[in-house]
Amino acid sequence: MSELKQLEDEGKIDLYYLDESGFCGIPCVPYGWQDIGEYLSIDSRRTKRLNVLGIMNRQNTLHAYVSEQTINSDVIIARK
Repeated sequence: MSELKQLEDEGKIDLYYLDESGFCGIPCVPYGWQDIGEYLSIDSRRTKRLNVLGIMNRQNTLHAYVSEQTINSDVIIARK
């Protein structure tokens, strides 16, 4: 990683970090805190899953993308 950072500092490459996460309208809450004998519920409805892809560099420039399609290497890899 230090070599990549050095190459970016020399202006030879643009270095970005990437992460993806998905969200849907049906919560997964395996447990909660309530008084004994009290039952809590969370209203939800079925929705399409939204996938969010974030790409950020060391200067904190963020590019975010939202998609309903699965995020995998075919979506990520840019081909020339």
